Amino acid sequence: CYARVRTGDHPHEAMQRSRLILACLLALPLAHAHSSFMGRGRSPQAAFCNVDAMAAMRGGGFLPSWPSESDRNQMFSGMKNKLSQMKASLDGMTESSAGPKASKLAGKWTKVKEVNQDEAMLQLGLNVVFRKAAILLSRIEIRTSPTSMDIITKGPLLVSIKEHYDFTGETVLHSRRDKRWGKHTGKIVSATEGKVELDIKWDDPHGGVLKETFEVDKSGNELTHTSVIKVNQDATKGNKPGEWMTYYSVYKRE
Repeated sequence: CYARVRTGDHPHEAMQRSRLILACLLALPLAHAHSSFMGRGRSPQAAFCNVDAMAAMRGGGFLPSWPSESDRNQMFSGMKNKLSQMKASLDGMTESSAGPKASKLAGKWTKVKEVNQDEAMLQLGLNVVFRKAAILLSRIEIRTSPTSMDIITKGPLLVSIKEHYDFTGETVLHSRRDKRWGKHTGKIVSATEGKVELDIKWDDPHGGVLKETFEVDKSGNELTHTSVIKVNQDATKGNKPGEWMTYYSVYKRE
């Protein structure tokens, strides 16, 4: 590829020399090849090519002129760009074959089972009125687009909580779910067509962290909403630091 045809060289010999150099360059790891070629006057050390064998095939020695530093940088830059394009293309093919993110979660769901939610609210120091009201939030609607999803939790009459999240993983602000003053931050950390994971954090009073998962089963008709929570001050233990606790709800598609 960079061999020069010297006076008297046979064209076939020049072609063989070019192919040999190209094969060797393509076999080199990019970073190793780049660092090996940077010093002028040094013999290139190939990671997967035998330098002595190359010299023997040429009849001794290397080419009289190796590619210049600018040529090498341009070549490696082009190779890296091509590899990046190939990776992006493969990623796109994977997403396309798997289906749009959260697509299987989209729809309206009715709660049929609840485990440990009341215990989690006790850790947050919520009174009996709020805990009973939270139990009445028995329906979820999930709306999706190619770039985002909305989670709408609904209760009797006009009671509802709506949260919007982007698949980019951008952190967003929403009102606290316990209706105390302040906001919580949340973001999507993982999303497939049938599963979404969220990270949520909020500050004192009764600050904490929450890891939420929405996952649909193989039938597409059952949704499990799993929450793993840790509060800064556990109200059930004299406001001592809390420990990780899991609670979950199961929903059926309407």
